[in-house]
Amino acid sequence: MSKAYKMLINGKWLSGKETIDVINPYNQEILGTIPKATKEDVSAAIESAQQAFEIISNMPAHQRSKILEKTSELVQQHQEEITTIIASESGLK
Repeated sequence: MSKAYKMLINGKWLSGKETIDVINPYNQEILGTIPKATKEDVSAAIESAQQAFEIISNMPAHQRSKILEKTSELVQQHQEEITTIIASESGLK
């Protein structure tokens, strides 16, 4: 089930120069790899989040509600994958 993941910064999926293995603590299986964020990546993510906060703070409630509804739909569509990943990261599977 090993998969290479990316980090989402300012609406873009990015790979890092270095990666970190995500390991199932029960059987030491490598579940996937994630990018190791640099200080610059973290700064860019914080800046992007601050900008997004300003935008969403000024957004009407009905637009925020539509975003949350879409998010809920996506979580439901990928529920099995999400629960499998969380359980595996915890060593439960």
